[in-house]
Formats: sequence, C-alpha cells, structure tokens
Amino acid sequence: MCWGQDTGVEEDHTRDFSGIWTGTGVISGSGDAEKIELYLGDYMESETWLIGVGDVVIEEDKYGGGVGNATIQYKTGATYLACEADSWNNYVGSFTSLGWVKIRVSV
Repeated sequence: MCWGQDTGVEEDHTRDFSGIWTGTGVISGSGDAEKIELYLGDYMESETWLIGVGDVVIEEDKYGGGVGNATIQYKTGATYLACEADSWNNYVGSFTSLGWVKIRVSV
C-alpha cells in the first residue's frame, strides 16, 4: 500500500492524497511530491478502501521530509461496516488487512 507515489511503483495498491482524505490538515503538491501537512492537533483520515486480505506496509518517509511526531493509525474489517466500526489501531511497521482499510494520521 503506498499513498502519493505515482512513478516507479512496485506496490499492489497506490493512492493519491487529493480528494480522498478528510480532516484538519492540508494535502499539498502533486504526483510524487504530494504530502500531508499537519500542525499540532491536526489529523487526516482516508476514505475506506477495499484492498483485499494481506499484509500492509505504509511507506512513511519514502522521499524524505520525515513524519516527525505524527501518529499513524488504521482500521480494518472483512466488510465496509466492520472496518468503520473497528477501533483505531496504532500502526507499528505493518498490519494485516481483513479486506477493508482506513488510515488516520495525526499530530
């Protein structure tokens, strides 16, 4: 799973930030230069995607710039409703998707 990387992609699922995130942060740039800008207290949440069952690794700092003190969390479920109802889980290196996935980044 890779967000914001358009070229040279080897991942099974790629997403752009534009138009598919909600929250108090800002999405800037385009293509491989896309990034989420967050200030203290801000958050951004992805929409809920059907990506299938499997391991998910989020490339937190693919092109530099760092994630600083950001917290990355995820929800997953076998159905859309189960994913929405799941509690936020702290992301630590990878997680197993049950089919549907939603991501949250906060500072």
